[in-house]
Parts: sequence; structure tokens; C-alpha cells
Amino acid sequence: MFKVLLVDDEPFVTKALKVLIDWEEQGYVVCGEAKDGKDALCKIEKTKPDLVITDIRMPRLDGINLIKHCVEELNLKTKFIILSGYNEFKLAQQAIKYKVKDYILKPIDEDELIEKLKEIHEEIKKEKEVETLIESTNNLFTQSFVEKLIKNQQSIVEVEWLDNKLKLKQNEILRYCIIKLEQRYKDEFGEEQNKINKNQILSILKSKDYFYIIKESKNKIQVILKENVKEDNTFNGRINNFLQEANEIDNLVVSIYLGGKINSLDKLKDSYEQCLKTVEYSFYKEKDSLIYYEQIKKPEMTFSLEKTLSVKTVVKAIEMGEYSEIQKELAIVFKQFQSSLAPVEAVKIYINNVIIKTMKIMVELSGEVDLFSKKYSYFVYNMENFNLQEVQEKTLKFCLKSSCYIKELQQGNSMGVINEIEKYIKENYMKDISLKALSEKYYMNSVYLGQQFKRYFGINFNDYLNELRIEEAKKQLSRTNKKIYEIAESVGYKNTDYFVSRFQKFTNTSPSKYRKIALKEHQS
Repeated sequence: MFKVLLVDDEPFVTKALKVLIDWEEQGYVVCGEAKDGKDALCKIEKTKPDLVITDIRMPRLDGINLIKHCVEELNLKTKFIILSGYNEFKLAQQAIKYKVKDYILKPIDEDELIEKLKEIHEEIKKEKEVETLIESTNNLFTQSFVEKLIKNQQSIVEVEWLDNKLKLKQNEILRYCIIKLEQRYKDEFGEEQNKINKNQILSILKSKDYFYIIKESKNKIQVILKENVKEDNTFNGRINNFLQEANEIDNLVVSIYLGGKINSLDKLKDSYEQCLKTVEYSFYKEKDSLIYYEQIKKPEMTFSLEKTLSVKTVVKAIEMGEYSEIQKELAIVFKQFQSSLAPVEAVKIYINNVIIKTMKIMVELSGEVDLFSKKYSYFVYNMENFNLQEVQEKTLKFCLKSSCYIKELQQGNSMGVINEIEKYIKENYMKDISLKALSEKYYMNSVYLGQQFKRYFGINFNDYLNELRIEEAKKQLSRTNKKIYEIAESVGYKNTDYFVSRFQKFTNTSPSKYRKIALKEHQS
């Protein structure tokens, strides 16, 4: 739809025009009405209509001078149709001078006006198509030249072309700027809403002559921002003006990241690289709408990849269900990230390792990992969309949820596994058996296995094994003539003295005395 403004000092004329024509059917929308040339001028500057239908004789500012001002002073491409109750040749000649499309006499002939509207609609449509094509071509040139500039591969001709395109003045300086767009609340219309929001922001940027759009992607817009050195607070005023308009858009959070100041295009690479550092630094700040390169603080400590990326402690705490230990360990690690301003990629590696090792435990316990995997892999992949505090919160949430799930799996699996272990011990008690060896054989944490063992049998693993061996030794002492050292070896004790000490502990007598008592009882 193209915008049309109706101008006449007689209100009934503009009202009649509104109802006389089916504007929507003709591809137009009436964007306003004005009572004279002065009023029209204000509304033209505000609404930027594609077509103005104006009376020629009006108080304060007549139609001809209104058109003259728009063409010569404002340099607008707006089309004009003049309405007049007089067939004045001189006025028509002046109108032609300013490229007025048509001169229609009152009373207005509906068919004549509709015919003119159709012709003008086609003309505007073709002009806009050409403008779009030219703008698209210029944008491609601009992107290409800027990419060369930030790689130091530009030619003098390309710099001059960009300089001319930006219309730089002597006292203006530049900053490279990245504008990030996010939805405050996400819903089912997220993707479509993103497009609408971005187009609204682009429209605001295009209306400001101090922003020059370089590149746009899904949720980012890269621009060059111009600032006047001689005018105090020009820059802050311009940014705040933009943010004020942007913040009026529903459900949209706008963040601006700015590189350092430069005074010529051949230094654009510096401002661009500083801008990227500002974006990365934002990861360590709370959500902020505006961050300057000059605000970046130096790290309090040097980042150590090897020291920070050890995940064993937190994974062990997850497996053992030690929730307070999980929180404590993550707090230490993320404090190191914050103090050293660690690269985002390093944070990604750490969290990814925690997730992978935790998933491995779930798989070993025959758990379902798909839901965890999809949800948190997406989070890691899109980590740039969060700040460090949010990443810590999401990581803690993953660790605690995983720990709860692992505990459920362990409890569900424990009874069956303990029964298997009991059977294995009874069949192999004479061999060198340890809790560590059993935990490796049955894919369980040794500490957790020890806890579960005591829970089911009421005694710890070593006492259970010793009792089993001593019971077998008692049978052999009472039923065979084997020597004590032979019995010790046959039930799993390589050291006879140790066997004797264990025997005395569990029976309150020595092996030899036990044999004598057993023989007497057997003879009697």
C-alpha cells in the first residue's frame, strides 16, 4: 500500500475524497489530512507520503509553494496531484515545472481521479522496484568493501566510494556498532515476530542519517555510527534517541555494542575488532542495553585452560547426589571464568565436558538421555545468547536435575546389581576381590557401591567378605585334615597370620582351638 495525504482548506473536500474513492482497492492508504500548506508540510515531513493530493489556493501556504518546498528544499520524490476550481494556465505551467503528475478541476470526476491514481500507482511501484534494486546492489558493494576494510584489503577507490556513501563531514568520527535483538518472552510466533521486530528496527535506523547499515542477520544488525566531534553529547543523544524508539516495540530487548572511535574509514578494522571484543565482554555483564569498548575492564587473573577445565569433581558430586558439593564446585569454576574473562569457547568446552561425562553415567545405568541431550546441547550451542550468570544458572539446573535422575536410576538398578554381586562373591570369595574391582566390573562408583552394600546387608563389604571366608574356613577345619596355612590360602588369605587374626576377631578363638572343639563335638 502506498501512502496518500489529502490537503484542502475546505474540510468537506478532504472528507468527500476519503469516501469517494475506495483507496484500498486502488492500492493506497490515507495517512492523513491537512487544512493548508503549512499543516501539510508538517505532516509530509512526519508521514513521508508517496502521493499528495492538494488544493492550489490555500491560506498561509498555497499548493504551488508547498510543492516547491517539498521538491527544492526537502528533495522529496513524492508525487503530487493538484486540485483547483479554476482552469488557470499559468498555475498549470508552474505545476509542470515541479513535475506535478496531474491538474484536476473541481468538482472532482471520480472516474478521472481513479484513472490518474492507477497510473501514478504503477509509476511509484516501478520507481520503488528500481530503488530496491539499486539499494540492494549498493548494499552488496558496501558489505564487500567493508569486509575488505576490516581485512586491510581495500583499495583507495573503494575507500573513496564508501566515504562518499557515508557522506562524512570534516568533524565527524565513526564507531562500528553491532545491534542485537532478542524477544523478551518467546512464544509460538517467535520466528515471525523476530522478522517483524527486525524490520521495525531497520526502519528506525534508516530514518536516522547518522546510522549506516552494513549487514544484517537473523537477530543482529551491523552499522557504522557517525558522531559530530564539535557537538557535546551528540553521540549519547543519538544513541538514546534510537533506544527510546526501539524500546517502544513490544516484547523486544535491544542491546548495542560499540567499538572505539575512529576518524577515518581506513581505521574501520580497529573499531570493528573492538566491537567484537565488546560483544564478547557483554557475556560477563548483566543484561545491558548499551556497552562501549571503553568500558571493558582488564581481567583480575590470567585464564588457565588446564586448571579450570577439570570436570572430575563436579561429575563425581553429580553421581553421588551431593547437591551442596555441586553448587560449591560450580561457584568456584564460574568465579574463575569471571575473574579471568575466559573466552566463551572455553566456557563451552567446560560445560560440554560436564554434560558428556554425566550422560555417560546415565547410559551406564540404562537411562534415557535424549531429552537431556537435546535440551542442553541446544543451550551450549546458543551460549552467546546468554550472559555468564545465566549460563551458571542453567548449568547448575542441568547438574541438579541430572543428579536426581541418576539417583533414581541407581536405586532402580541397585537391588538387581547387588544380588548379582552377592552371587559373584559367593562363587569367587577365594579370589582377590576388592570393592574397587567390583565397582569397575559392574560399572558403579566404588563409594556408592559401598553405601548400597551396607544398606542391603547391614555390614560393610570387607566384613561381609571376611565373614564368608571364615565360615568356609570353619567348615574345612571341622571336616578336613588340611593344615591351617592351606585352609587360609583356599579361602582367599595369602598371609596365614592375617587369616588367624581375622578368624579370632569373628569367632573369639584361634583356628587350632576351633578345630579341637569341633573334633570333640563330632566324637561325642
